[in-house]
Parts: sequence; C-alpha cells; structure tokens
Amino acid sequence: MRDSILRTNAGRVVHAVRKFHGYGQVELAQEFKLSQSNISKIESGILIPDLFFWMDFSRAFSVSDPYCFSYGAAEIRGIPKLGKVERSFYKRVGFKIPRDLLSDPLITSRKIRPLIHVFEKNLTKPWGAFLEATKIPAPMFDILNFPIPTLVVKALADFAQQYDSKLDIYKDLNLTAQVNHGLLFEDYARASTTFTVLQRFIHRQRDYGIEMEYLISEEKEHESTVKIHVSSQMLDVFSRKELLTNKFLNFSANYPLHLMKMKDQAANPRMIFMDEAKN
Repeated sequence: MRDSILRTNAGRVVHAVRKFHGYGQVELAQEFKLSQSNISKIESGILIPDLFFWMDFSRAFSVSDPYCFSYGAAEIRGIPKLGKVERSFYKRVGFKIPRDLLSDPLITSRKIRPLIHVFEKNLTKPWGAFLEATKIPAPMFDILNFPIPTLVVKALADFAQQYDSKLDIYKDLNLTAQVNHGLLFEDYARASTTFTVLQRFIHRQRDYGIEMEYLISEEKEHESTVKIHVSSQMLDVFSRKELLTNKFLNFSANYPLHLMKMKDQAANPRMIFMDEAKN
C-alpha cells in the first residue's frame, strides 16, 4: 500500500512539473533518455522513477525538495512571490489557464491544496466534470508555490457551494498529512499551546496567501479572539455574505482556528471578520 502511494505521489509531481515547464512526455523522455512509455507509466503511478532519474529531474526542473515524491507536490524555485506576479508570468508557464480566468493572484496552491484533495476524494465525478468544463489545469494545484488567479478561486468557491450538501470538509480534511509542505509547520506536534500554533500560522501566512490578515487580539487560557481583515482585492471578487457563508471561503479563513482545535479540543477560538479599513 505504501509503495502504491509513493508511486502515485511521484507520478503527480513528475506530471505537474513537466506541465509547468511546458514539456510533452516525448520531450521529457528524450531529455532523460527514457521511453515515452516509461514516462507515461511513471505519471500514471504504475512505475516508480529510479533515484538517478529523480535527482536529475529535480535539479533540471528546479524542484526545491527532492523528497517531495513522498507527499505528491513540488515547490519550484524561481516562481515570483505573491504581490510580485505579473500577467506575463502566466504566458511563460506551461499551464494553459483560460484567458477569462486570468487575474491577480492572492493565494498559492499551498493554501487550497488540502481542499482540492477533498474534492478529488469525495466529489470525483463532479470534480472531473468541473475541470473539463472550466479548462482549469489541475496539475497547477500540485505546485505548492504556484500563484492561483483570484477568478480561479472564485470558480472553486462556486463549485464547493454547488455541492455544499455533499461536503463535510472538517471531517474529510486530513491536515495532519500536510506537515512541512502544507498548512502545518514542522514543529506543530511540539507546539506548547494552541496560541503558539496560531502565532506560527500567522507568521507564515504570507507564504500561503495575502487575501486575509490575521490579528490576535487577546488570549485567555483556552480562548483567543482572532480578527480577520479581508483584502480589498478579495472584496472586489467576493461579497461579505459569500465570505461568511461559502463553505470553501469560510473554511479557508478558519484554517488557523481549525489548527488550534486540532491541537487542543478544549480550545475555544472566536473569529471576527472585519472588512473595513484598519484604523
């Protein structure tokens, strides 16, 4: 079972990185002196790449973590940070994002990848139909630092709301599988208090997205109040009502509170949305 997961995860990374760089399977096979059939088998999770191929592949395509095959997603060096992404970036990469969805990004794939896994697992057929209809390239969700256009997030939020009755994100989301590459951090298990968890998440928030700013206003034993300022760009796309009621958006905003509850079931964090300008 473990070998099967590793093959699947390695295949996801090879497929996503290849697509990002605009390579076809034949081109990739020629680059690494393999057959196109073997590249296809690697990406399908039938064949696991050998160590020499993997290390050469990681170096050639600027993959930051050579051990990313263990979790099935990659971070690629050289991708602009959020806030510095120009529209021309999307023309240079191999992912063909529909023109009508191109827009300034506010988050990276890292922020929503756990939710994408829920869609893949629990809404397999509708999710496949959604991707086909919208022409959104799914491999971009496996590049952790890829900046997701805000209108793509809008489409994802609408999809989640459409299937709201079939989604139980809190039950199905496995955030503990996200340590080191996802929303948790390396020393999550050693964090002494839920407040520490919140502080660390807020510290790293700009690596995940710049759509919301989290502010801790007080701490009393198991209670903390978190104020969330929503960016003006986010409010240009989503209404305040959507932020409060859309399952996809609401859960994304509540990540730090959910992490606190995972750490301490007695935690009683309270969240306050604030979309007005800060004083």
